[in-house]
Amino acid sequence: MAVLNSIRKRGVFLILIIALALFSFILSDIINKGSSAASVQNVVATVNGTEILREDFMTQVD
Repeated sequence: MAVLNSIRKRGVFLILIIALALFSFILSDIINKGSSAASVQNVVATVNGTEILREDFMTQVD
């Protein structure tokens, strides 16, 4: 019961820590959207130095 009581006392602090973690994930996603890593998502795989594009892969799968 002592553990639950200490969690209750520090509830606001825990909520702030969780909110900060969520905000940092959202902020990192917003920052990475503009980077060059987002434009590479068209390449599904690289086999023996040959890039396989998403469109080519989907055509072969269908």
